[in-house]
Amino acid sequence: MIVIVVVVFVVAVMVMVVFCITGGSDGDGDCGGCIRCGSDGECGSCISSGSDGDGNSGGCISCSSDGDGGGCISGGSDGDDDGGGCISGGSDGDGVACIKGGSDGHSGGCISVGSDGDGDGGGCISGSDGDREVVAVMVIVVVVLVVAVMVMVEVMVVVVLVVAVMVMVMVVVVLVVTVLVIVMVIVMVVLVMAVMVMVVVVLVVAVMVIVLVVIVVAVTVIVMVIVVIVLVVAVMVVVVVVLVVAVTVMAVVVLVVAVMVIVVVVFVMAVMVMVMMIVVVV
Repeated sequence: MIVIVVVVFVVAVMVMVVFCITGGSDGDGDCGGCIRCGSDGECGSCISSGSDGDGNSGGCISCSSDGDGGGCISGGSDGDDDGGGCISGGSDGDGVACIKGGSDGHSGGCISVGSDGDGDGGGCISGSDGDREVVAVMVIVVVVLVVAVMVMVEVMVVVVLVVAVMVMVMVVVVLVVTVLVIVMVIVMVVLVMAVMVMVVVVLVVAVMVIVLVVIVVAVTVIVMVIVVIVLVVAVMVVVVVVLVVAVTVMAVVVLVVAVMVIVVVVFVMAVMVMVMMIVVVV
């Protein structure tokens, strides 16, 4: 918008100074410009060559001066002794040669197109340069076109900015999605590793428990075997001791019985001896 304001201001200044379009000023103070050549110092523009130096508004064309103050043009003077040559058409009746067209109504020749209608001796070339109003209208049209172009450029810039913002938003969305996917993958990996660690721990604990149970059972069996062996040995020892004691007691009883038998036998023999002695004595 600042650029548009500057452009409008510059063009307005150009309109104020009545800038001449399609050539530039020929030095006569109006908008009639000299085109494709230079001015001869008055209101008549020179055409395709330069001034012929006669001080009037007739220019020299495609030749050189014939010495009478009128330029020769593709043939020579038109014979009216006024110093203006007729060029590819004939005289227009005002004493100045017409050039590839017709007169603009005064002493300035028309050039390649026709009169510019501004009442001076400046001919229009490649189109009419009009007067101040026409120039102002043309400048206004140019300003409108420039403003329209600038508005279109700014609209295009805004569209490009919007597209750039959309692209940036899409890039941010893609980055966010990528980060979320990476986070989900990391979480899944962590969960899988945690589950695997838990399974390994459970298996190790189960194996340790099974080993402990086996060890306890083995120790229990060993203890029971030792106890059984001890009991068996103890029973056997007790049995042996009882047997030994019984045998000993029986031996003692047998000895006692034997001793008693011996004593009885001795007593009986003694009695019998005594009886026999008594009998013998008697």
